[in-house]
Parts: sequence; C-alpha cells; structure tokens
Amino acid sequence: MTYNESEGTIEVVDPQGLNCTQDLERLAELHSKTDEPLLAITSHPTRFIFDVESTGCMLPAKIVQSALRQLRKKFRLIGRSVARIRQGLEDKTIRKTAAAAF
Repeated sequence: MTYNESEGTIEVVDPQGLNCTQDLERLAELHSKTDEPLLAITSHPTRFIFDVESTGCMLPAKIVQSALRQLRKKFRLIGRSVARIRQGLEDKTIRKTAAAAF
C-alpha cells in the first residue's frame, strides 16, 4: 500500500494481494472514535483486474480479447431480440387500434 499525501488516501498497489476488504472495514469501524469511518474502500472507475488461467495454448491477452469479442456478439444478439420484441409489441398495438376502428 502507498499513501497519497495530496489526496489523503491509501492506495493498494497490489489488489490481488489484499485478501479480505471486509476485515479491514470492520477493523476500521471498531477503532473509529466518531461516526465517521476511518476507512472507505472504493474501486478505481477505469481499472479492472482479471485473473486469467490458461493451459498455455493462448496468451492471457488473446483470451481476454476473444472473450470480449464473444460478449460483443451476445450483446448485439440481445439488442436485435429486444428490437424484435418491441416491433412485435408495436404491431400488436397497431392491430388492436385497427380492429377497434371497425
């Protein structure tokens, strides 16, 4: 951990080495002399940590890239399905309106 003096924060250099943040929060809560917490654990909004395990056939970066491509495909599929459902609901509304007019 390092102390960021300008922001008054402690930054975890190796998040993977930090085993249980709940224990740290509980300890800080017990030692706080006020209602204000001594510690607030937050995540960095632009950083993500992934543990990638492989048999060695693919480099970890390639595995993540492949997984992201698959996610993109699935999101596109979901988007098309939602569009079809919306279109179907609109078609039903149009048919009901037309039937009521007669």
